Amino acid sequence: MSESSFVQAQQRVAARRQAREVQAAARIAVQREASRTSAQLQRLPFPFSGLATAWDAVSSREGTRPAFRVAQVDAELLDDELVDLLKAQVGDALRYFAGGHLQDDWSDEIILALRAALFKLTIWDHDATYGAALQNLKYTDARRAGPVLVPPSRAQKSLYGLVSVVGKYAWAKWEDWLVEQDDGHEEPSPRVRLLSRWTSRLTTVHSAAACASFLVFLLHGRYRTLLDRVLRMRLAPPTSQVSREVSFEYLNRQLVWHAFTEFLLFVLPLIGINRWRRWLSRTWRKTKEIVNTSSVEGGGISGEYGFLPERTCAICYQDQNEATSENEIMAAAASSGVVGSAQTDVTNPYETIPCGCVYCFVCLATRLEREEGEGITCLRCGEHVKECRPWDGDVVEPAGTRSGGHKTVAFSDDVTGGMDEKEAKEAGRRPAPAMPSFFQFTQGTESRVRPNDSSPLLGRFRAVPPPPESGARRSSQLGLLSNSIAAGRGSVHVGYGALIAAHLGDSDSEDECIRRDGRLGLGEDVAARDRLWQKWVIDLWVEPRQLAVMKVVDRWWSRYGLLVFMPAVLAITWCAIPFPQYPLPRDDDGDQQDPTKPGKRPGYGAANVEVNFWFFLFIYYGFYNATALVWITKVFNLYNLNWWPKILGFPVTVSLIAILSLAVPVPLYLIPETRFLTNHNTSWISWTFCVMAMPVAIAFLILMTNERHIGLRHSLSETQRIFTTSWWTGEPDTMSRPDRRRRNVPGDLWEHDVLQSYEATRPQGVAMRRRWLPASFIRFLWLCVALFIGLIAYVLGEAYAELYLQTLPHNSLETVVYVYGWVITVHLLDALTGWVLGVREGERVGSYPLSWVFKLYFMLTYQTYVRALYARLRTPQQFIVLQILSSTSLVILTPLMMTQTFHRAMCVLGLNGQTYGSYQKLQTRNVFIRFLAENASMATFLGSVLVLHYGANKDVYPYFAFDRESEPYNLNLTLYFSAITWLCELVASVAVRGLIRYCFKVDVGLEGKLDLAVWPELLPTCVAVMLHVLQNMMFSIIRLQFH
Repeated sequence: MSESSFVQAQQRVAARRQAREVQAAARIAVQREASRTSAQLQRLPFPFSGLATAWDAVSSREGTRPAFRVAQVDAELLDDELVDLLKAQVGDALRYFAGGHLQDDWSDEIILALRAALFKLTIWDHDATYGAALQNLKYTDARRAGPVLVPPSRAQKSLYGLVSVVGKYAWAKWEDWLVEQDDGHEEPSPRVRLLSRWTSRLTTVHSAAACASFLVFLLHGRYRTLLDRVLRMRLAPPTSQVSREVSFEYLNRQLVWHAFTEFLLFVLPLIGINRWRRWLSRTWRKTKEIVNTSSVEGGGISGEYGFLPERTCAICYQDQNEATSENEIMAAAASSGVVGSAQTDVTNPYETIPCGCVYCFVCLATRLEREEGEGITCLRCGEHVKECRPWDGDVVEPAGTRSGGHKTVAFSDDVTGGMDEKEAKEAGRRPAPAMPSFFQFTQGTESRVRPNDSSPLLGRFRAVPPPPESGARRSSQLGLLSNSIAAGRGSVHVGYGALIAAHLGDSDSEDECIRRDGRLGLGEDVAARDRLWQKWVIDLWVEPRQLAVMKVVDRWWSRYGLLVFMPAVLAITWCAIPFPQYPLPRDDDGDQQDPTKPGKRPGYGAANVEVNFWFFLFIYYGFYNATALVWITKVFNLYNLNWWPKILGFPVTVSLIAILSLAVPVPLYLIPETRFLTNHNTSWISWTFCVMAMPVAIAFLILMTNERHIGLRHSLSETQRIFTTSWWTGEPDTMSRPDRRRRNVPGDLWEHDVLQSYEATRPQGVAMRRRWLPASFIRFLWLCVALFIGLIAYVLGEAYAELYLQTLPHNSLETVVYVYGWVITVHLLDALTGWVLGVREGERVGSYPLSWVFKLYFMLTYQTYVRALYARLRTPQQFIVLQILSSTSLVILTPLMMTQTFHRAMCVLGLNGQTYGSYQKLQTRNVFIRFLAENASMATFLGSVLVLHYGANKDVYPYFAFDRESEPYNLNLTLYFSAITWLCELVASVAVRGLIRYCFKVDVGLEGKLDLAVWPELLPTCVAVMLHVLQNMMFSIIRLQFH
């Protein structure tokens, strides 16, 4: 360094030192002036001497250098915005609770809780709010002078929280009360008017004081608010080594992308992407036709779907099937029956110009409108089509429908079959004399839009004539769910939601339902007891109605109360019924067994006491069997099949089965040689298996007796015969009716079947004639397979539990192996049952509600045995390992499995053949079912542990005794960590619901409500299956030894 540079540096240092001395002198002069004024104020008489303290608070400049005023104000604004954001998030979370009014009715309490939580996490713990921390500010105690910052005392922070949190809440509630008293309709009382005036005056005084305090803050830079000034708490930077530079790089990127998007929005309409895409598509199709050397039969022009039957809309079929080649399409038709089904039939037929091929009006008009006048290529014949017109096909007008402006349109090959007069009378409809009735419509007056293509579970809904007895449409009374359905908000399937709302809008009121059932005359008033019985028993559990079920599931507390806590309470009450108990018999030495003696105390695999056999049989086991029969009956109700003989009826048949289920174990108990069988749970479980299989066997025998397995009850049309084996095997497409007395005598000559004439079947070189089985009978066989798998799962679960109990104790690794071995077993059985049931028409059983119920059955079966495992976990580490694995798999794997990439990979591997909308719907349904299963099983587990440990049946259920001091299992550990596990599961469920709602715009709760609304029979069936599975858990751990 040169000498001149060193001299200049010394001069700069001296100048800075001189400037600091000048500033210090000025500060000392100001402080002396302030102290002089304060001393003068202190000399005043007593009432006015207190102004000295106020003057010190206003003009004080002690302490460190004040922070930036802008930073302090920004910190307050950031804190207010944070409260508003949290309030909005909580409002979105509570939107569907209590009819959507919860966030409005409890707005002040929600803000109180948020402010209290923020105060505890910020000022109380870290002496700074989130906004102040972002501005590098912390609260300090201004009463203590000095260069070192001192944090505020607990008294200061307590007063700050009391005023800023509780005070604001109390003031808001006070103002709300005054507003309620002065509603504008009546003159308020003098007391209320006086309180209002004083409140207004206090508000004015506070506002003036706050304004004066803020002006002083702008002058001196300390005490941002009036509360800070009173408590002598001010914001100061804890350190000066913080960079306050602001990066504007993100603004540059935003400007670049904004300019690029504006450029694309300007250029793309000029390029005409759709026109170029259509030109490339036509060029590609023409190239394929040139390369394809196969000649078209008959020399005509053939399109991509020219081989489809006339009644099938080629556009509908193309939208619902991913197959492209003819072989793939025919294979798909043979397996699923899509071709010619209701999902692809032509609705409101229009024909193309000039080729005349028939399509749905909505499909054809949508395609033509999409092409913007360029035209489309006909999928049947390959012609270029630009226009369409109404189809001028056959018009069928049944007798009795001449009046009115409606006409019935049908294809010529559909005018076959129908019902005879007997069947029509049984169905409650008036039969057509010669031909069946088809859908009716008035051309140009369609008011319903086409259902969304992402609704594969319900298929294509057809326009059907309203029943003659239906009245005028009334407004729906569905509340929140009605609005959600109408708007399609948050639902995977908007199409069926609108149909639900429309159907429920036409539903009868409660009085009309009771009157229609014959329990109320037209001029009578129904009794309150009958109303309650009809509303809460008949309409919910016996014959569920959509309107009644909708009202129950629309509210979250009633929905989860019925689906979660009601089965749990029933199961706990069932196992808590006190058994008549007797001491164990004496041992070989003549002494009574002493539970305290080692080696003689019965273990957890044996009984501690003897119980009364008759009490167990008629009370305990009788209710268990009754629940199993109710579950099987509800499954058949969902399948729309009565399993009991018509001549006996349901009450007589189920009573006979119940008596038989209780009568068979009696000889086993009375015979000494077979009495040992009654002490084994496996024997009772096996007999319950047989009892539950009886309705299935009875239904099978009924179908066999009615010859439902050997033929059709109605004749087939030529189009229908194409897709059955009768076309190429030469079999007749009609069979003799089961009600004919003599098989060798034909029926009435005027029957519709006899009048049918058929062309000669085509000769085929078939070596063996195959017997055609009706689809309904095959569906029933698949249902039997699903029921058998479900019952087998229960037996396997019992064997799994016995194996685990006999090999106690276990370490963490063995526990994880046991749990996830059971998880894999249950999920494999669940996947097999789901494949058997299916969710679409033509997929074996093809019943979505049945797949819903069986999914709940397997999910709850898996959860119940895992809950029973919790009673034998020895350390907190085992609880933590299981919970981490369970919650992580739920929160991470569930959203990943709902992505299009995962669905595409499943389709490529051949593991899934559904559309993405259908797949997403099923995954959402599974999340809702898992939530029900987890909460119901955990509530039952905790309640049963408490009831059985402290109740009269402690010795009957030694699994929950926890009375051996040397064992590592104890009640406190089980209850404490089970409750924590339940809380973690609730948090994980809320998190995964939020992720699904954020990522896929799907509301899990709304989808569950929609399922229960579409199929009201799901509600009683779910309660029955949950109660049955929870009883299975309790039955598997009871230890029996009869007196």
